[in-house]
Amino acid sequence: MRPELIWLALRDQGYSYASLARELGYTINAVRSIVYSQKKSQKVESKISEITGIPLSELWPDRYSDVAA
Repeated sequence: MRPELIWLALRDQGYSYASLARELGYTINAVRSIVYSQKKSQKVESKISEITGIPLSELWPDRYSDVAA
């Protein structure tokens, strides 16, 4: 999924990169890098899936094929 769509899905649930970073103990830049597939973090990716209700396999199909959230 395009990073912009992930950001919109988070925003629709009342989250920003900053609020997600604070909640998980990451920096905003780290969260952004994970959303843009420059870095990997099972913790952040799973939380984004949980918040948005979008399966990991739809958020990052190149990394998660048919993996349930």
